Amino acid sequence: MRAFVAILIPAEIRKNIALFYDSLGTVKGIKGVPWENLHITLNFLGEIKEEELPALRQNLTVAAGETLPFTLEIKGVGAFPSLTAPKTLWVAMEKKKALFDLAKAVSAAVKSRDQKRFSPHLTVGRVKYQDPSQDRFYSEFMKQNSLSFGDFSVSSFFLMKSDLMGRTPVYTVVEEFKIKDGEKQNGSR
Repeated sequence: MRAFVAILIPAEIRKNIALFYDSLGTVKGIKGVPWENLHITLNFLGEIKEEELPALRQNLTVAAGETLPFTLEIKGVGAFPSLTAPKTLWVAMEKKKALFDLAKAVSAAVKSRDQKRFSPHLTVGRVKYQDPSQDRFYSEFMKQNSLSFGDFSVSSFFLMKSDLMGRTPVYTVVEEFKIKDGEKQNGSR
């Protein structure tokens, strides 16, 4: 099973992102990500075996129990590796310590072999090939660098399965891991 651990984004925020992206119009060489697939990847696991699931679930449950809920604003846009040579277009978010701490806890829980540094983002488009019409698209895209798509409370994360069917992957929730309630655990926040 091809798997990853992610924070799922509320439908209202995903729709706000989709409306923004759709307002830019279609352009040759850039494939948009379906709005229902938008998520924050905490750790990409790749192929895992069924027999690995019990230990993985246990470790992720422990990581969730060591984490407090937090609020996250989805705001801004950007591109990897750069806007002068984009391959991936993304929507940004607050760089909160709590988000990085969660990613670190998940990475330890899954004994990650992923050597990439955690870089929080929501992929909204992938550049398949270069076309002159993209210059205007990138210009309009980057004008929205301070646009807020909304905020939400991060109170759980998910083990996800990715099935590559056709041209668009289908993501399925394997299990939800609820972050502990800081009020109940500590008496107050």
